[in-house]
Amino acid sequence: MSPVELRCVPGLAALPRDHSALLLAEGELRADLRAARISVRDKRVPAPDTKGWQTDLALSLSGPAGIAGVTAVFKAWLARDRRRSITVTRAEQPDGSTAVTITGDAVSDETVRLALERLLGPADEPGHEEAD
Repeated sequence: MSPVELRCVPGLAALPRDHSALLLAEGELRADLRAARISVRDKRVPAPDTKGWQTDLALSLSGPAGIAGVTAVFKAWLARDRRRSITVTRAEQPDGSTAVTITGDAVSDETVRLALERLLGPADEPGHEEAD
């Protein structure tokens, strides 16, 4: 499987992207991904419904080991606060046509893994899934 770039947008309740609590949580997620040796970088993208930019986390994944690593990190990060969520989008489809939002502090490994596998599948299968 060739690497696929995924964009991740962490969320915390209904807080705006520039809220200090969400920025701290995003920093934790970034550090957790790097500690698990997952390639992560910041990627500037146009902010929706406004002039300007926002920064998403960009992950490059391929194969079962990458999926397993990200699954473990996402699950642990979500478990720290039940108000947390992560929206993951395939980078080559930035319109959100293939996006998955994962929420919940009791989300299972299988739910996260299946959501990531769906995103890593063929790019011609549009859809938006909600995983709890």
